[in-house]
Amino acid sequence: MPDGKTQRPNREVPLGKEREKVAEGKEVKVVPERGVPSKEKKKEQEFQLPKILPGRKKQAPLQTGPKSKLLEDIEDVLAEGLDAYYQSLTPGQRKAFKEEGERTATKIEELFKKAHIKVIEIVRMIRRWLALIPGINQFFIEQESKIKADKLMILKDKEEE
Repeated sequence: MPDGKTQRPNREVPLGKEREKVAEGKEVKVVPERGVPSKEKKKEQEFQLPKILPGRKKQAPLQTGPKSKLLEDIEDVLAEGLDAYYQSLTPGQRKAFKEEGERTATKIEELFKKAHIKVIEIVRMIRRWLALIPGINQFFIEQESKIKADKLMILKDKEEE
């Protein structure tokens, strides 16, 4: 290994720091870094973890000004029939549920402004919002999200006329 590279069939891989030691004439035992990372590397990796869950986009900011008529109608459709579930939440859960509901309504309003609306996106947003309620049945969430999406599409059609 006079040139500081490991010979592999049809492939040369430079060794980095080991190359310098070989150039000095010292023998070096080459250990690949593919094994278990050291404690220092684990700590570095822990600090680099994203604050947002993977797959989720950054949260849309809440609207602070006056709400449009369409946004109020969307919020009414989303809140319809959820009074008992909302009352069963703790105050902290209520706040989070309300804020996420407002974000969902804002996103739906933005979707309505587009020429082409994907209903499945609306269903996904509603499903994600309803999943914040602890102990709720998944089948109920699926059914409610589809019903609310249908009502929202009817609302959109009325809005266009």
